[in-house]
Amino acid sequence: MVSWPALHALASALNLLPHPEGGMYAETFRDDEDVPTNAITTSTPSKVSASRYSGPSTRSLSTAIYFVVPKGKRSHMHILQSNEMWHFYLGRPLTVVEIAPDGTLKKTTLGQNVLNGHTLQHVVPKGSWFGSYPTNDYDGDGGVGDEHDYSLVGCTVAPGFDFSDFELGTREQLLKLFPQHEEELMRLTPPPSE
Repeated sequence: MVSWPALHALASALNLLPHPEGGMYAETFRDDEDVPTNAITTSTPSKVSASRYSGPSTRSLSTAIYFVVPKGKRSHMHILQSNEMWHFYLGRPLTVVEIAPDGTLKKTTLGQNVLNGHTLQHVVPKGSWFGSYPTNDYDGDGGVGDEHDYSLVGCTVAPGFDFSDFELGTREQLLKLFPQHEEELMRLTPPPSE
């Protein structure tokens, strides 16, 4: 028996809105302290797109959201200029796919079955392309029913998220960069007409 709420009830209770990358989200925290972007440095080399931070000259120290990916939906491949910590809360397992700047692909399954390889937290490093999908869409038993087939996670970004630091990848762009990962990129990028 499923022990979590139906998707429509959850979306209403958490005030979830559509996210440009896919899925639904609600911002739950934005630190009221800021850091100037010109003061942010890194001790490790990271190939991030264009200039690391554009747009506003400051970023919140940290932000957090609820993020839901329903069965059959995707979080399309995108890149951020800050590290993002994913936290599993409830629902079905979620597979996070990352492609590092050197082209290395990594898959991590967020879920409650930690004795079977799932993890409750995972950090996606800044400068990596990443997306996600419900694990059972490809690797599982097909799920438990539409209204209960989703993953609820949290995403914490530091320095805080700003849409000017978000880049949604196109299929054409990412296939040129990473042709060796065609299968995952076809799964996690929208067709050109979308």
